[in-house]
Amino acid sequence: MKILLIVAMQSELDGFLKNCKFEMRFDDGFDYYYTKQTPDKEIFLVKTEVGKVHAAIVTTTFIQKIKPNYVLNAGIAGSLHEKIPPLTTIYATKTAYFDVDLTPFGCKLGQLENLDLYFKTSKDFFKKIDVNDYQGLIVSSDTFVSTVEQKNHILKYFPKALACDMEGASICQVAHFFRRKFMVIRTISDVVGTDHHVDNYHDYKEEAIQMVVKKTLRCLETL
Repeated sequence: MKILLIVAMQSELDGFLKNCKFEMRFDDGFDYYYTKQTPDKEIFLVKTEVGKVHAAIVTTTFIQKIKPNYVLNAGIAGSLHEKIPPLTTIYATKTAYFDVDLTPFGCKLGQLENLDLYFKTSKDFFKKIDVNDYQGLIVSSDTFVSTVEQKNHILKYFPKALACDMEGASICQVAHFFRRKFMVIRTISDVVGTDHHVDNYHDYKEEAIQMVVKKTLRCLETL
């Protein structure tokens, strides 16, 4: 079984490399990735850089290159609710964009023409989730969401959204296009719109990364 494990930031990549032994590979002069083999799995770890386009390019490249059975995107995210504090982990049941607007053509906010509003994740990943973990909607955009106004805008159109990020939905869209099973796992680094929000992001970032690495590696064991 082949698994494509995708992160966005160098700090997230470093988190996995510190906790699990991978072998570095180079390809085509600019692509580099890391592999780990177990008796029944080969895991390919790649970094996209931040943002939807970066994420889509790298996901497409490596789906075509390695033809994985599963695509798993792991990282940190901002919570949209104070009841979901830093270091809480969320497994996406579905993802969506909140910065796509084709409403003049009859689409819902976030929906692309000829596609469903939501990209639904694979149920295979919900086998060993901790009692305190959340399951639900994660939304994406090319924006670091930091204000109450931005949060309220998201919740107006996506009242069930739990968290926001900058890559998840685009990775899910690509995986959906290539008919691959996929999942997004996020550990919360900050709560949008609270006092000292950006400071809290920096305070909790590394611990949140360690948490999502731990949860993701446990999830990989169940596949």
